Amino acid sequence: MEKVDKQINALILKFLDKMGNEGLTIAFIEGLLYDWHLFPDRHHLMNVNIRYLVNKHYIEPKSNHPIIDDAMKFKITPKGKALLKKEFIDANIDLEI
Repeated sequence: MEKVDKQINALILKFLDKMGNEGLTIAFIEGLLYDWHLFPDRHHLMNVNIRYLVNKHYIEPKSNHPIIDDAMKFKITPKGKALLKKEFIDANIDLEI
């Protein structure tokens, strides 16, 4: 995974941690990344970053809908919170950003 993807993964976790159980949509996450001057392609964001974090159980959709889309909200999981607290490491998440 590229360095920028590792940074994006970390930022997504940090954004969702700040939001608590409210969650964020992909479109909102994309807007927050723009504030960090990161401009991922939406398809890449959904199919690489979001999918990676979901597959690792760091984040989860707030609904049971099987297809990831722009309106779907995501929230951080306890495992994602543990990763942010550095209870374990993941080489594909750059927590130093």
